[in-house]
Amino acid sequence: MKIQTLQEKAEEIVNLYISKYKLEPINIRVKKLRACGRARYRTRFLSVPVWTYEQGGMEYFTAYTIHEVVHFIMHDIHNYKGNHGKKFREMEILLLKEHNIVPLEYKKAYYQRMEDVNGKLLWLDTKAKRIKERLKEYEIS
Repeated sequence: MKIQTLQEKAEEIVNLYISKYKLEPINIRVKKLRACGRARYRTRFLSVPVWTYEQGGMEYFTAYTIHEVVHFIMHDIHNYKGNHGKKFREMEILLLKEHNIVPLEYKKAYYQRMEDVNGKLLWLDTKAKRIKERLKEYEIS
């Protein structure tokens, strides 16, 4: 899939939640990154790595984009200063369910295992898989 197509999908997701939660505009960029995406509050910028689609398909790409948007929702609406605590996870799970995605296990900040609402496996992250792909371990943003 072309990066432009992923960019458009990410913008669609971000704009949905900007509208729903009346957030200030957020600039998004889908990029070739070896590490994790980022949410930068001061510059209103978030990034999503292309590898999220390459390794996990559109479901994982969608979930990852939602994860980054949740940072802005928590920051803007709830003045939440924590990283990936209980309130963050609750909001993230709520939004993922809107897309029929259920995170079952987390590894640090991100999902290690996800299923759809019918129990179909969508994503399973293993250290061996990341080493094979020459990707860094996830970092908490």
